[in-house]
Amino acid sequence: MAKGRRPGSEVRERIIQLLREKGAMHGYQIYKEYIKKYGPVTLRLIYYHLKKGIDLGEIGISHVSEEEGPYSWGPRARKVYYKAL
Repeated sequence: MAKGRRPGSEVRERIIQLLREKGAMHGYQIYKEYIKKYGPVTLRLIYYHLKKGIDLGEIGISHVSEEEGPYSWGPRARKVYYKAL
């Protein structure tokens, strides 16, 4: 029997399902939709599984945009949009 964790994840599968249903979304959008549909998780967990999904080839980057707005950290936000592969 192989050591370590199994490669699948219920959270990652749900994220992929959301991306298939709704199309490309940025991380915070995914977080908000996930909470509505499946219940509470942390934003950190969503971003962990997005990165892991990219590493495993299950999730891809659709596009990256710079958006202007009155953000607390400055005038621009860089948003990475993810898609299911």
